[in-house]
Order: sequence, then C-alpha cells, then structure tokens
Amino acid sequence: MDNNMKLSRFFLGLALLVMALLAFKFTTDPLAGANITATLGEATGGVMGGLSWGLIIWAAIRLIRGAGKAPEVRSFTLYTAAITVALFIVFRFFVGTPLSDSERIEFSSGFEKTCFSSQRKSDENASLTDSQLREYCSCISSSLSAEVTEKELKYVGVNKVIPASFQKKSQKISENCSQQLLQKWEIDNK
Repeated sequence: MDNNMKLSRFFLGLALLVMALLAFKFTTDPLAGANITATLGEATGGVMGGLSWGLIIWAAIRLIRGAGKAPEVRSFTLYTAAITVALFIVFRFFVGTPLSDSERIEFSSGFEKTCFSSQRKSDENASLTDSQLREYCSCISSSLSAEVTEKELKYVGVNKVIPASFQKKSQKISENCSQQLLQKWEIDNK
C-alpha cells in the first residue's frame, strides 16, 4: 500500500471521529446548535488533542525502547495511541465539566438568594431565624456549586426543568446540611 493511500485513510479516520463526536454532541447538548462553529471546533479539538497525546506516548515508548532509526508502526503502538485517544474523548465529552471559580461564585450567590426566599416562605421554617436559614442556604449553595456541572446548568437554562442528576445532588446535600446544622443549633441552644 502506498503512502498516499495510508494518508487518505488516516484523514478519513479523523473525519469519521469528528463526525461521531458531533453526532454525540448534538444528541446530548441542547445548546450545540446555537454556535455551530464552537461545536465543530470543540469536536475537532477533542480529536486532535487525543491524537496529540497518542503521539506523545508513542514517541515516549519509542524512546524507551531505544529505537534510533525511523520507527516502524507496530500494533502495540497503535493500541496505545487508540486507547489514549479514547480516554481523552471520554473525559472530554462524557464526564461533566465542573464550574469555573467565577461560575461557582455566581451560581452560589444566585442559588443562596433563591433558597432563602423559598425557605422563608415555607411554613415548616417559621420557627427558624433568618440567620439560620441563611446559614442553611449557604451550606447548600457552597456544596452544590462544587458538585454541579456546566451541562446541568445548560440543561436548566434551555429546558427550564431541573435534571434528575441535579435533583439527586441537591437532595443529598440538603440532607447533609440539615443534619449538620440541626446538631449545631441544638448545641448552641443548650
């Protein structure tokens, strides 16, 4: 097989990877179509980043093995590169991206205000002071801001519905904060 055929197969493979990532992105991210250039760049960048890591590992393996002449691609090297690309793609597209520091602060502040107003309106909390409710809402918002992902917030923004993953996190954190603070308030009242 000549080099032109190998090169065309390589670029065909890259194009198929980018198309697969785009298909996944469009089916899972409701905002993917809002900025097609950014989405295409993200998919292409994910593939190229994965390939870069694969080449770095390949070069390191070749160096460790002491190959001084032009390297011949072997199946072990190809498998290593393929595994690296797969891991990069999984972590880039399947694992939720945590919020940045500024996003966490903004989320926490907004969530805390909304939490306080809804908790103050609840009849169940009539016996609690404003400072207790603020402490409770602060506990939840700071913990939740560390757990929530960009994808969950995008989902809320587009669908105006809280996703199940967000609800589970919120419920667990709410229970933990309630237990901690109730114990603290009981000790303070003694």
